[in-house]
Amino acid sequence: MEDGLFRTRLAPDLRAAVGTNLDVQTTPTAATWFTNRPADTRFAVALPDEEFGEDVAVFDGRGALVHLGSVADLEPATEYKFRVTSRLVGVDDLTAQGLMSEEDVIIVKLGTFRTKKENVPLRFLGPPSRVISPEGAIINFRLNPVVGALVDYGLVREGPDGEEIIYDWNASSADVLNAHSLTLAGLRCFEHLPLPHQGGLALG
Repeated sequence: MEDGLFRTRLAPDLRAAVGTNLDVQTTPTAATWFTNRPADTRFAVALPDEEFGEDVAVFDGRGALVHLGSVADLEPATEYKFRVTSRLVGVDDLTAQGLMSEEDVIIVKLGTFRTKKENVPLRFLGPPSRVISPEGAIINFRLNPVVGALVDYGLVREGPDGEEIIYDWNASSADVLNAHSLTLAGLRCFEHLPLPHQGGLALG
């Protein structure tokens, strides 16, 4: 008789690819896209009566859960069609063994959009919202174009002429998007801070 140890393998991840929250913005044209597993996502754009050429933007060839890509040099006020294709990474062995099909590992989303006219004014798509905690706050807001965002914030102090606001700190977005969620860190309990508004929000 001989004794020994062995370890079973982890069960392979056979979850089919799922894509959610595709958002295509048009100033400039950019797409954000979420997948349930790491995927390589590609983005193609063409005029409605033309064939798609090569994918014009590769979001992340190494695989990612959150995908962001953009294309430039499109005509303003023009309708285009788009194709977003995501393929799971690290699944070639599973498809070779017949454990997953190509339909399981690929997602394709088709649609159309119209680019905006030139010189469209920057504006909020609704008022900013806030989530408050004892030591910080999160400011959520959406804008009509895809831009970076910088929020200046500070304490409301008593000055010689009443309350005054001195913007001591700032928080900036890491990505160029149209929907932003910025954390205002380093706050103390019961302090009065102004909610960022158009005058205190620098966009670029």
